[in-house]
Amino acid sequence: MALQAGTALARIVIAAPRRRLELVLPEHLPIISMMHVVLRHAEEPDRAGPGDAGGWSMRRTDGTALDLAKSLAAQNVRDGETLHLLPARTEWPEPDFDDVVETIAAGSRHRGAPWGADATRMTGLVVAGGLLMSGLGVVAMSGEPWWIGGVAALVTAAVLLATGTVLSRALADSMAGSVVAGLGLPYALLGGALLVGGVESLTGMGAPHLLAGSGALLLLSVIGYLGVGDANRVPVAGVVAGLYGLLGGGLALGDFNGVEAAAVVASVSALLMPALPLISVRMVRLPLPSVPRTSDDLVKEEPPAEHEVVYRATARADEILTGAIFGSTAVTIICLVILALGGSVAALLLVGIVALGSLLRARLLMTVRHRVPLLAAGLTGLTVLPLLAAAAAPAAIRVALVLVVLVLVAAITISAGLTYSRRPPSPRMGKYGDILDVMLQLAVIPVACSVLGLYGFMRAING
Repeated sequence: MALQAGTALARIVIAAPRRRLELVLPEHLPIISMMHVVLRHAEEPDRAGPGDAGGWSMRRTDGTALDLAKSLAAQNVRDGETLHLLPARTEWPEPDFDDVVETIAAGSRHRGAPWGADATRMTGLVVAGGLLMSGLGVVAMSGEPWWIGGVAALVTAAVLLATGTVLSRALADSMAGSVVAGLGLPYALLGGALLVGGVESLTGMGAPHLLAGSGALLLLSVIGYLGVGDANRVPVAGVVAGLYGLLGGGLALGDFNGVEAAAVVASVSALLMPALPLISVRMVRLPLPSVPRTSDDLVKEEPPAEHEVVYRATARADEILTGAIFGSTAVTIICLVILALGGSVAALLLVGIVALGSLLRARLLMTVRHRVPLLAAGLTGLTVLPLLAAAAAPAAIRVALVLVVLVLVAAITISAGLTYSRRPPSPRMGKYGDILDVMLQLAVIPVACSVLGLYGFMRAING
């Protein structure tokens, strides 16, 4: 949208059969929800019911029909663009080309988006990110003395953070600033860990290195959140990951081993995941309607909150929620792998519970950026279990049993994906999913206590 940041409105010219009008419409609402307003201003008969366009359609100037179930922003309708309102039964003539080359070019444009300025900009960021991640590998393989690589990584992280802040604040490019500042967070994590040193290789690092790396990650993430004005999901993810890293490192520095610390962190992450939307709303102080408590509250009229304030608060809450989900799921995936490699029955059971709970919780989130991290965590946990079983089984059983199970699960997944892409699951299945989700949430703490050996400790106390 060619609009000023935060307005969330688009000025659209509507060419209707009777008149031509100019409207300012919200860019995030489905078009079909605004058809009543459009038809009334266009002085056309309004036969549209709830969720129905009343036999009307909208097209671009080139004849492309808009999906009325989607918003203007989702279809890249730009500010000032002209849309044509016409009956749905109207046939829009195909363009008539005099040259076959023009016909081929027009057909090619429909096969995919052309390369433009956005693609060039994104390519530059992706290439820069790849080069910087390669530099991260060079630092990780630097060898002793480790403190030299640690200092170099921390300096690089500070430079990237300062560059991202300049891009966001001085050049008003918050997306590029967020990407550049986010690339400095892995350097902060590695630099803090290497600064402790005292090991011969990276595989020998333990709790002190995790504490130092998580502390550096947390510090630079907070600075990045304050420095980058917008698109704060990456710094928020770093803050969440740093906090969980400090928790796990602190536990491992005490009487807990790595598997037990991973069990605590994975359990805390799983139990806090349902509360993340509410936490993000509270952090930005999103104005919410107050619940009347007395009869006077029912008749008291409060001035409505300004739309601009609500839109900006909603955007900040969404960024915080997205970053918190990404940070939590990244830590959860690492913890699930550590638990699975632990090998105990309780640890494997906790992996299955947390993974299945992540899959069930993903269906409660409506956007792709919120749902995909939870799906990734759940699928990682459920994939690690059969792979470990296959590694421990003889070759004949590995091929005859594990492979067959994986093929059957893949077939069921494909069938479910194709089926539910055409129709949603029944409400009864949703209710069963809610019940199973609650049961899995309740099972997290008892199973985590079993991983920690608390039941054996209590039996030993009682003799």
